[in-house]
Amino acid sequence: MAQRKFTLNGYLAVRGGESYHYRLVFTDTGEILKGYSLTYDDENKDTKALIEGRIDRKARMLSFHETEITYNHGFESNVTICLVDATLKYDAANNALAGKLSSKDIGNASCGSGSINFINEQELKQLFSEEQTKKDTVVKSVPVQAAAVPKKKMTIIYDTVRTVKPAVAAVSVPDKITVGVEKEYEWISDTLKLDVWDGGKIDGDIISIMIDDKPLLTHHTLTQSKKRIEVPVPGSDKKYTITIIALNEGNEAPNTADILLIDGEKSYHVIAYNEVGRKAVIRLRKP
Repeated sequence: MAQRKFTLNGYLAVRGGESYHYRLVFTDTGEILKGYSLTYDDENKDTKALIEGRIDRKARMLSFHETEITYNHGFESNVTICLVDATLKYDAANNALAGKLSSKDIGNASCGSGSINFINEQELKQLFSEEQTKKDTVVKSVPVQAAAVPKKKMTIIYDTVRTVKPAVAAVSVPDKITVGVEKEYEWISDTLKLDVWDGGKIDGDIISIMIDDKPLLTHHTLTQSKKRIEVPVPGSDKKYTITIIALNEGNEAPNTADILLIDGEKSYHVIAYNEVGRKAVIRLRKP
């Protein structure tokens, strides 16, 4: 059976409020998956692990586990994350592949738990397409095997716990917005701090951002570096509307922008994704 290669970009959220970029790169031979994962906050400081798993396209389920860490290029976390084991469900209506994760070290001791969420609309459609289902053999109800033990013992897998915690506690799992799917947040402070960047593959996505039809950012090419915007949002009992416009789709569709909205000590991580010319909307409600 022919192999196909897939790349899924998403987020790994662990209990305690931390969220990291998480990428799966694997080949699919019928029901068997093999490849690797990348975990990172900064793409230049990542951890790579080998993965094995299974896909059941009829049930729209994907299960995988990390078997061995191949390198750590400076990735740090506030909690210990070991070898990840996850079972994910594909939700075609919301274009998402998500589910819970657990992690254990090679001695089978439990580490952090949380969730994983992938949002590559086109990749997920191809991965779970009816055409692929017809090509697959009948899926046996065999659970994913336990993680293989590396030859060298590694108890703390990703890194030592970082000593300095982030100043702003971000929401663990990013909200997703697109045309027809909006988010609204109650806003307390009189200032909006907005960071925008490309948290996935850097492919030349270009956006513009408006607030109440006034331009905040025009024809901006997203990079992994965060662009900070500050704007006053005074008053009470009123709303402000933030609009993110997709001006292209870079080298890979869709146009995707990571946005962090900072309201004093609170923050909201949002991913806006759209086709060219489409708009995503965030509303701020002042009590």
